[in-house]
Amino acid sequence: MNTKLTATAIAVTSILTLGVNLQNFSIQPMPAIAQTNDCNAIRNLNFSAKAPEAGVNIRSSPSSSASIIRKSGANETVNFDAWTYGDTVPDLWTNQPDARWYKLSGENAWVASAVVAGNAPNSTPTCSTSSSSPSGTPDFTLQVYRQDNPFWQAGYAPKSTNPPNPLLGDAKGNCTWYANGRAKELGRDSAKVNQMLGNAFQWGTQAINAGIQTSQTPQVGAIAQWDKSSIYPLGHVAVVEKVNTDGTILISESSYSPSIGSKWDFLHRTRTISANDPSKFILP
Repeated sequence: MNTKLTATAIAVTSILTLGVNLQNFSIQPMPAIAQTNDCNAIRNLNFSAKAPEAGVNIRSSPSSSASIIRKSGANETVNFDAWTYGDTVPDLWTNQPDARWYKLSGENAWVASAVVAGNAPNSTPTCSTSSSSPSGTPDFTLQVYRQDNPFWQAGYAPKSTNPPNPLLGDAKGNCTWYANGRAKELGRDSAKVNQMLGNAFQWGTQAINAGIQTSQTPQVGAIAQWDKSSIYPLGHVAVVEKVNTDGTILISESSYSPSIGSKWDFLHRTRTISANDPSKFILP
């Protein structure tokens, strides 16, 4: 077992997303480990860990993008009564990925395992499963990701799906292509999904203009959409895979990066975030 030492900062990372005509640059936490019902379970367990000298951020859900409730004191011993898997964070001492999040005793407040000295007993840093989401791994051979996907038809789909006139080079993924296909795979109305053909930040407006329902309440199969902001300068889209009882949701997404082989150049991943993180949910 590696011994955790004190550190003072966590590196900020970013990913890129792409729409039909314009690259969308967005900042997001590291990829989360593939989640299933078992991985998302909250495990009751009393234990404690020590914050580093700089203290740690205490968040409203097991997500690097969740709101910060407060900050712990320097070298404070923090008591926990449960843990689960959420966003992956690089361990301050080993720099290895750690997806565990610890719940503070008696309140809905969370701290990433990677930033405190101490581990939940009998836990592992990542969740090993045979499936990437409750609904199963997306089948990228389906027509919803190919012939029936307007982004694929326009060439804005990963090379692995053999689009005509491919425009992404060797990049592994694209958020808008994926969200279009995954929403259809989960049973959403294809005609409505195809009304959103712009860049990610445009999808909310395009949905409203097409008479498609939008909401602040997530549903499985809904499209989570982020408008332009300081965090997501040109927006992002993902698909809701599961709605949890603690106010978090499991989303799946794809990512485009011009830096081939970078950690943000991926075809598919899932992560758990607060239901308040997206700007809105589109319900085609």
